[in-house]
Amino acid sequence: MSGKKTLAEHREYIEALARISFHFARRLKNKSPEKPVGEMLRDHTPLFYHALNYLDYQTRWDNPDCRRIMADADEREHLSAQEFEDKMYSAIRELVIA
Repeated sequence: MSGKKTLAEHREYIEALARISFHFARRLKNKSPEKPVGEMLRDHTPLFYHALNYLDYQTRWDNPDCRRIMADADEREHLSAQEFEDKMYSAIRELVIA
């Protein structure tokens, strides 16, 4: 065994990382209701830096994908935790696969 992940294993890992990011951001939102959940996602989870491979620490937040993900999170924050996680992952699934 070479120790390298298959593409399928890597996609499973990225999905899990994205889902935990959505879960964590939504929980943080409950503790800091004045801050939009999209900002929680950006500032306090590994989604953009690890799951989506934005490796530079000066990520340009005007990037259309980043802005869309954050706006989608803000629009969906009223959903139940499971619905939020499912709908957010569904919205970024193609981006993750790419």
